[in-house]
Amino acid sequence: MIKIRRDNFYRFNLALAAVLLAASQPLALAQEAQPTVEDLKACVEKAEANPSDPKLRFEYAETLRKMGKTKQASKQYMAVTDIDASYYVAYHMIALHSKDEKILAEATRRLEHLKDAKPKELMLRVALSELLEAQGQYYKASRALVDLVFLNAIPDKYRKKVNTRIVYLQAKARDSNADKHSVNPHQEPQKNSVDPPLPEETIKRGLAASKVIPDGKSDNIGNVPVER
Repeated sequence: MIKIRRDNFYRFNLALAAVLLAASQPLALAQEAQPTVEDLKACVEKAEANPSDPKLRFEYAETLRKMGKTKQASKQYMAVTDIDASYYVAYHMIALHSKDEKILAEATRRLEHLKDAKPKELMLRVALSELLEAQGQYYKASRALVDLVFLNAIPDKYRKKVNTRIVYLQAKARDSNADKHSVNPHQEPQKNSVDPPLPEETIKRGLAASKVIPDGKSDNIGNVPVER
């Protein structure tokens, strides 16, 4: 069972809501309120006055993103991970919004390094899989989660959701490999293009995507509200 410090409760649940089940079809998102210049100025002042507070830096990054300043926001999300490398929702936001290959690669490198110290950390693995997916590395993205299943490190309440994401990523990997092969049919398949196997016990479980239900009636998991 994952232990959550009281002061980490907000970000842990936000991270879970943000990154699990990215395989689900996104629904139309409610329009976010547009921050004002004054809002941005206030966020900058708070973040600069408290340089060791990752939450304030994250709020600064979020304000930039909502104002359409995605490049600046991506840099501030990275700054969040400078303060706290385990602030996983910042990596999720990078995967979701950044188009900068260098930032995506650096964020991936940081999580790969952190994974050595925390091999069984669920949210680390999910955030890592999202970053790899954003870079088109679908096999590696699925492998990050499959390895966690083999380590028996997924709480039962999240097992079906993680399995669903694994199946989704493996399908993306197959489609990507098929596309590459169709462009050059004489090219030999890469050795690492074979999907990592799902453990037998997880195959026996239901792998269908959770049923989408109206907003406000359940936790938000991934890009859509789902039933537990």
